[in-house]
Amino acid sequence: MISPPVNSLPENLPLNDSNWSWEEFEAFCHDLISKFRTTKTANRYGSKGDFQRGIDIIAEQTDGTCWVFQCKRYKNFRPDHVRTAIEKATYKADRYILLLSCEASYKVIDEIKKHPNWECWDLRDISIKVRELNPDISRNLVTTHFGQDWRNRFLGLSGLETFVSSETFFQTLLDTKRLFHHCWTFVGRKSILEKLHRFIDSDDQKIAIFTGIGGSGKSKLLYHFAKEFEQHHRDWELRFVMNESITVESLDELLTQPNYAIIIDDAHREKNLSNLFNYIKQRSKNQKFKLIFSSRPQGLDFLQSSLTDSDFDQNDITKLGNLEPLNYDEIKELAQQSLGKKYEDSAPLLAQITQDCPLITVIAGQLVAQDKIHPRLLEQNDKFRESVLNKFQQESLGKISDRIPSDKCQQILQLISAMAPIPQENSEFYQIASQYLKIEQFQLKQYIGILLENTGILVRTRNKIRITPDILSDHILVKACWNIFPTNYIQEIFKLLTSPSIFELFYNFLDNVSELDWRIRQVKKSQTGLLDEVWNTIEQQYKQWSNRDRCYFLGNLNQVAYYQPKQVLKLIKIALSNKGDAEEVNSLRLKTIPRLLGMVGRTIDYLPDCCNLLWEIGKQDNRALNLYPDHALLILQDFAKYEKSNGLETQQIIVDAVSRWLTRIDNDN
Repeated sequence: MISPPVNSLPENLPLNDSNWSWEEFEAFCHDLISKFRTTKTANRYGSKGDFQRGIDIIAEQTDGTCWVFQCKRYKNFRPDHVRTAIEKATYKADRYILLLSCEASYKVIDEIKKHPNWECWDLRDISIKVRELNPDISRNLVTTHFGQDWRNRFLGLSGLETFVSSETFFQTLLDTKRLFHHCWTFVGRKSILEKLHRFIDSDDQKIAIFTGIGGSGKSKLLYHFAKEFEQHHRDWELRFVMNESITVESLDELLTQPNYAIIIDDAHREKNLSNLFNYIKQRSKNQKFKLIFSSRPQGLDFLQSSLTDSDFDQNDITKLGNLEPLNYDEIKELAQQSLGKKYEDSAPLLAQITQDCPLITVIAGQLVAQDKIHPRLLEQNDKFRESVLNKFQQESLGKISDRIPSDKCQQILQLISAMAPIPQENSEFYQIASQYLKIEQFQLKQYIGILLENTGILVRTRNKIRITPDILSDHILVKACWNIFPTNYIQEIFKLLTSPSIFELFYNFLDNVSELDWRIRQVKKSQTGLLDEVWNTIEQQYKQWSNRDRCYFLGNLNQVAYYQPKQVLKLIKIALSNKGDAEEVNSLRLKTIPRLLGMVGRTIDYLPDCCNLLWEIGKQDNRALNLYPDHALLILQDFAKYEKSNGLETQQIIVDAVSRWLTRIDNDN
C-alpha cells in the first residue's frame, strides 16, 4: 500500500515509494501514456525476460508517428545510465522517451540533449503531465494506482465526484452478472436519440428535457447517447451529475476551456439546480453549456419552475416529450434478449404484459431464463410485476443471506427507501436507525457496507446511499406503507424524525412519502389517508412556530407542494393570516410563498386560490419585475404560459387575474 501524502498538495507523485514495484511503475506509465489525447494505441512491448529491443512501451500517435518509452525506476539515475539505455534501444521509432521515477539531475538532462529524438520525463515532468490531463481522467488514474488519499491531496479535487464521465456514472450498471444492468442491445428510441444529438448541434437551444415513468428506460437511453457522444460531438465534454445536491464548491470541477454538455438523470430529485443555473449564466459569455434533464413526468413542473426562477427564456428550452412505451416488436426483441434460447417462445407473452416497462421486461426475462420464476407466472398479469420485483429483491439479497438477518435486511432497505438519499456519514441516521432496528451502530454500518459491496441494489453516489433501480425503491416503500389500506409505517418513521438536527432526513422523507401518496392516488382515483396523521401533526406544530421558522419550513416544500397541494396551500394561508415581524412576513410573502403557489397551482383544483393569492401578494410588491423572477405577478404570468393548453376554464381564471394586473400597470403609467 502506498502511504498517504504528508503535504496537503504534494508536488510530485510517489513513484519511488518503497512499497511500489517496478512492475507497478511500468503499469502506471502504460496507463498514463494511453490517456494522452494524441495517443491512438499504447501497448507494452513484451514482458519480463523477453528480448524487448531496449523499450517497454510502444504508443502509436494519431498523426501516424511512433513513440517508444523506457521505464526506469531508479533512486539515482546517472548520465552513464542514459548512454546504456540509448545503446540498447534498437527498435525503430520517431521519438524515444525515458520515464524516470526519480528527479533528473542537470548532468542527465545535458546528456539527453546530445541525442536527437531522445528526451526524458522525470518524476516532476510525469507529475505535471498527470495534472494536465482531463480532471476526470487524472482522478481515475491517480485513484487506481495510488489510492484515494493521493487523489484528494495531489490533485486537490476531493470533491470531484459531482460532474463525472459517463464511464464513472454508469460503472455500477455494466456488470452482466447482476440482474439489472445496461449491457443489453439498445432497442427503439431512435427518434429521441436523434433529437438529443440535434440539440447538442443547435445554436440556440440550451436545455433539453424528456420524461418517462420509472423503468421506462431513461437511463438506458442516456447510456447509449453517451456511447455515441464523442463520435458526434468532438468539441464538447460530456459530464453526468451524480444524484445529489450541486454545491457551489463542486462547480469548481468544471474547467474554463471546454464546452460542456451536462446530463442530470432524474433531475426532479436535484435540490440545488439554481447553483448550476447561476454558474452557467455567469460563464455563458466565454463558454458554451448544454443541459439535458431526464425526469419522471410529475417532476416536469418542478423543473419548469426552477428554470423560471432562474430567468431562463422559454426559447432556451426544448421539450423532447415523454418516453412512450416501446412498440410490440421492440419490446419483443428486448424480451428475446433476456429470455435466451431456452425460453424464447415466451417472448410474445412477456412483451405483451411488460410493454410499458422495459426494465421489468429484462429483469423478468432473466429470472425466467435462470429458472427463478416459472414461465406460467406470465399468465397472471395482475400479479406478475409484483412477483418479479419481489424475486428480483430476493435474488439480489441471496448472496448475503448468511451475513445479514433477513428481517434486518428488509428493514434497512425500507428505511433507506423512505429517507433516501441517505448521507453516508450522517451520524443521526445511524443513531435513529440503529435504535429503531434494535442493533448497535457498528452493526448497522457493517450491514450497509455488505449491501453496498455485494448486492447491486444499494449504491453510493458520492457520499449518499440509495436503492437502484428507482422502481425497486418505490416497490419496497409501497410494501412498507400500503397493504390495501395504510399501514402505520409512515407514522413510525415520522416520529423518529422530530429532532431539528436531522432536517435533511426529514425533508427527504417528506418528499418520498408525498410522492408515494400521489402515485397511489393516481391509481385509486381517490384520497388515501396515508399522510393524514403526519399533516395534522405538522399543522399543529406549524401554528406555534415563528414566521422565520415557517419561512424555512415552507422553503423546503417545493417538490412536496406538487404532490400535496391541498396541505401546502393550507399552510400558506395560515402563514399569510398571521401578523408578525415585518421583515419576516415580507420574506414569506415576497419570496417563499409565491414560488410555492407556483407549484400548488399546477393542480387545477387549487389554481383559482393560487391566482387570487398571487394577485394580492403581487399588487403589494413594488420590486422591479425584470429583476425578481420570484415576483408573484411573474409567476401569475407563467401560469398563463404553462396552462394555455389546459382548456378554456383554466384560461379564463388566468385571463381574469392577469387582466387586473395589466389594468393596474396601465393606470400606474
